[in-house]
Amino acid sequence: MYLKLTEPEAVAFRKRKSFKRKRFWAAGVMDIWTCDQHDKWKRFGLWLHLGLDPYCGRIVWLKIWWSNCNPRLIAKYYIEAGRKNKGK
Repeated sequence: MYLKLTEPEAVAFRKRKSFKRKRFWAAGVMDIWTCDQHDKWKRFGLWLHLGLDPYCGRIVWLKIWWSNCNPRLIAKYYIEAGRKNKGK
């Protein structure tokens, strides 16, 4: 109901299954890193944290932790990966 009020065009596109494709652009390898958290193992009390370079599809980090609500932990993963790659 909320999306019908705020974004009626997007709802119409979704109903017709006619999304607009957008082109992804990055300057090169290690230009952009994406971070994601998955709760696939939530029933075991574990969360998967993933850092990915979308340009080449390289996994920068893949860590499992018992919580997903600690931004310092994610920052630590990011900094460790940057140091490991020597800022490249």
